[in-house]
Amino acid sequence: MRSIVLVALFALTAFADHANACSMVITPLLPPKPDLVRIAGVITGYGTAARPVPVVDSAPTLYVRVQQVVSGSVREGDAEVVLLFYGADCRSTPSERKELERVFPVGNPVVVFGVDAGVRNAGRSTVLAEMNSGAYVAGVPQGVTLTSFGDVDFQRLEDLPYRRNFQYVQFEFEKVILTLPKTAAGERVSRLRNLAHYKSFPYLRDAREFYAQLVSTSNIPERQGRALREEFDLLLRKLR
Repeated sequence: MRSIVLVALFALTAFADHANACSMVITPLLPPKPDLVRIAGVITGYGTAARPVPVVDSAPTLYVRVQQVVSGSVREGDAEVVLLFYGADCRSTPSERKELERVFPVGNPVVVFGVDAGVRNAGRSTVLAEMNSGAYVAGVPQGVTLTSFGDVDFQRLEDLPYRRNFQYVQFEFEKVILTLPKTAAGERVSRLRNLAHYKSFPYLRDAREFYAQLVSTSNIPERQGRALREEFDLLLRKLR
């Protein structure tokens, strides 16, 4: 399953445009490394990390009660997330504590994509979410519709401001792919059918081949797999 994730997932990645300061572009995600962390949880408080990266002496952090681990070595429980933004020279810089508290208030659910910093602070695993590396912390939008399997209902995202919540939706897309092998065989058909409605599918490289490979490696019956591929072909033509 991991090999097919390498070729098609997309992520926000930074580049320096010295004429227009720092910009964000969408580029193909590089092959995932074992230390990449994808977690979902709830904000429980704030702290401070000492020298999270060589160019930053200290940075305000988010305390997160991890409720779901999609990938990475972080476990459920308490974690500390260091979220770094862009400075004037396009190098990572800490955010202001007040801004973190405003954007991510205590009690709000979030999803996190980053790396395990390999250190612990007061018993908490530390996750580094550095925007210069395409990582992020994203709030879970209110009113999002979930399926009976806990996935975002990609067919009902018209009610969600997609552009404003791109990182959250991207996280949920990757979550389905990465957790699909762990689900019961009877659930995989429904999850794959829902996944086909992901809005960015028409823009993925070799989208049809990618989806077909997801289906073929899911170990569902051939008859159901063929039906899913045919449905996806019809949907792809409509989306385009």
